[in-house]
Amino acid sequence: MRRRRWTWLAAVVALGQVAVGLAGCGDSEDGAPAGKACVAPAPPAEAARKVGTSDGVTLLPGGRAVSPAGTETVLGGFPANVVVHPSLKVAYVANTGYDKRALQVVSLSDGKILQDLERPEVFSGLVVTPDGKRLFSSEGYAHLLEAYDIGSDGTLTPAAQLDVGKYPAGLALSQDGSTLWVGLFLGKALVQVDVATLTITNTFKLPTRAYALLDVPEKQEIYVTGFGDRFLMVVDPTTGEVKKKLEVGGNPSSLAKAADGSEVFVSVSDADAVITVDTTSHEVVDTQAVGEPSLAAADGTPLPASSPTSLALKGDDLYVIRAADNAVSVLDAATLEPKGAIPVGWYPTAVAISGDTLVVTNGKGVGTGPLAKGQSGKKSMKGSLSLVSLSDVNLPEATAKVEANVRRPSEVYPFECDGTFPIPTTTGGKTPIKHIVLLVRENKTYDALFGSLENGDGDPSLTLYGEDITPNISALARRFAHHDNFYDDSESSVQGHLWLTSSFVNDYMERTWIEGYRDALADFGADSPTERGQPDFGTFFTHMMKNDISFLNFGEVVGTFDEYDGVSVLDHTDLSFPGLFFNLSVKDEEKAKYVIDRLVTQEDFPQFVYLLLPNDHTQGSDAGAPTPESMISDNDYATGLVVEAISHSKFWKETAIFIVEDDPQSGADHVDYHRSILVVASPWAKSGHVSHVQASYPSLFRSFELMLGLPPMNRYDAMATPLYDAFTMKPNMAPYTALERTVPDAYNTKSSTGARWSAMMDFDGPDRAPDLGDLLWWMKRGAPPAGSRLAEELEEGRTPKAVEDDDDDDASERDIYDRGWAHAKRWLAAHPEVKADIRPQPSQRRKRD
Repeated sequence: MRRRRWTWLAAVVALGQVAVGLAGCGDSEDGAPAGKACVAPAPPAEAARKVGTSDGVTLLPGGRAVSPAGTETVLGGFPANVVVHPSLKVAYVANTGYDKRALQVVSLSDGKILQDLERPEVFSGLVVTPDGKRLFSSEGYAHLLEAYDIGSDGTLTPAAQLDVGKYPAGLALSQDGSTLWVGLFLGKALVQVDVATLTITNTFKLPTRAYALLDVPEKQEIYVTGFGDRFLMVVDPTTGEVKKKLEVGGNPSSLAKAADGSEVFVSVSDADAVITVDTTSHEVVDTQAVGEPSLAAADGTPLPASSPTSLALKGDDLYVIRAADNAVSVLDAATLEPKGAIPVGWYPTAVAISGDTLVVTNGKGVGTGPLAKGQSGKKSMKGSLSLVSLSDVNLPEATAKVEANVRRPSEVYPFECDGTFPIPTTTGGKTPIKHIVLLVRENKTYDALFGSLENGDGDPSLTLYGEDITPNISALARRFAHHDNFYDDSESSVQGHLWLTSSFVNDYMERTWIEGYRDALADFGADSPTERGQPDFGTFFTHMMKNDISFLNFGEVVGTFDEYDGVSVLDHTDLSFPGLFFNLSVKDEEKAKYVIDRLVTQEDFPQFVYLLLPNDHTQGSDAGAPTPESMISDNDYATGLVVEAISHSKFWKETAIFIVEDDPQSGADHVDYHRSILVVASPWAKSGHVSHVQASYPSLFRSFELMLGLPPMNRYDAMATPLYDAFTMKPNMAPYTALERTVPDAYNTKSSTGARWSAMMDFDGPDRAPDLGDLLWWMKRGAPPAGSRLAEELEEGRTPKAVEDDDDDDASERDIYDRGWAHAKRWLAAHPEVKADIRPQPSQRRKRD
């Protein structure tokens, strides 16, 4: 394969930098710093376990274990809420999966699914009338309240529908069951419905979104959580007056009340706390962090990222879902003091109690497992239901298991070093690495890229864009270190960009991204990273600012407009980066050369660099756009150029480059849907090494923090397995030379496979075309995945239709990138002295064509 000559940088600069890189890189002949050098031990077998269940241990991406108490029933989809019948031994589940919208009736005696009632739409609201004869469900995007008659066996029969307004969510019945209250999530209103006639009797506008509702008849008040905001509202149900608007923290979620109505309990997911509100004074009188005190920051406060959500009260015990910890905490209702915790399934979402049985829905349940040829990953998540006999729970043992499951990734690969190692084993330890580059690309599984790579665990039959199209990423994997047991914690790009800026995704995003993907006009799924989906503790950008770490951001919009101590992340963001943020109309090669000029030629190379090269996302087969192979080839070449330039510079001896995808949406994988690539390019990376240690995004951040001398941001990165196995103290200073593109620029035509469908897709931001992965599979393999929307439309002879905008005031800023762009343009208008490289987006190309 022909190698490219490095002609576009001045030869004299290049030669001078190579000389520095090879001859002046340390205190010893091989470039290693003087002093004691540590050697990482061989990883134990336990550290190399893959995602899934083996030998009785179930692992999630990143290495956390799950060990659900009681019995677990697989429901599929994303079960979001559960209620129990007042007299029958059945539970009702609202399933809000990407491909599964259903109300499910489950026996509490044996966990069997008694009824799986598919519905066009389902959202979060569920309530059973006090007499047990009727169930109400909120239908979200359909704007409907739906009523069901309950049979003697607990099964449901649809009875009536009522259009109540925009995105009905939480439901609450009056004490006598005659009045039903409906919270409109996007409509920002409280709707009063007469149960007997199923008619609307009042609608009260609210200052924020309405999510969970709680009737407090003792005070004649309705409590409303402003999920997606920071407020708890107390509403007079006769006048609609908001009697109190309490700021309680990010994303208040669930509600429960004391038996006498004197107190209301509120879960505040981004505050990682449960609060008690006195219903007379309407003031917060108690607050309890839900995380274990043993997992604490330096100041002794529990580390964030437990995501407390649903609540259920039984006697003196308050049960609290900790979604991100895969557990249910038990608090003393009188004092909020923790009594213990119970392990449940992956990402619990709701809790209810029937007699002695704890009933818990697990949103991600048993995960996906391997993603076979032509399957859709978003459709393959399998939520579940846990049934736990409380009398059988040994609470001290269960509590220990919860903590052990969370701690597991940090304990499976023990390594202590009192000398120097690329990733120190303690904060402030010695490392030869002074510059870190996180290079983020878009949407590929491991097998899609590396299925045919001979030195990794790949399946060649699943390779979509192998070495013939992506020679550089394959060469980098062979030359340096790569992981074949690395997982993206995300199912989508919207989550991925949050994981890659915060090492965490909050409960708002986990519950709503699917809504935005299913329904393009939902106006709350994808917009949340800048306003609602970003965790309260901030991003890695603000974390570095708090700790005086120098950094540059090239292309990432998430967190860009955050501030710390009066300074904006925007001050660390290069506004002259070609295209500014995510822009598929600008070649990644141009972006790479711009970054190289600033870092290498101008020698403006900070401690941390975030670089987004997104063009392997592609624009599908959209006529006039580059073909997928052409865009992926451009991305691959740009990746090679970045490594080439840095490796020929004086900075190489102190640099580590981490190359990842933001999510695994394109392609299949024989291990798990979430498995993707991680390549580590550095003189300090083991040459030609394949690490089998299981890792995911938090492992990246734990490694960055140890290299930069930073404390952890949250529980995920604090407990992650560092990437020790990829590194050595015997550096190889040889530079890398990028390989030429194997696919030239080429463009789709109107006759390209799937062109009509691509023409309906939105490529102005990542993952605003949810069916793109299925379309790319169709282009490569001749047919879209079986069961996909594309396959169904083809089979039924349907013609793709464009999504028409509605009259919503927020529609023009419906997602993260529109909001980011809008914010950027407002800021630039206020600062005319600042020039930004704003280029036309793909949608503007279409208008020209």
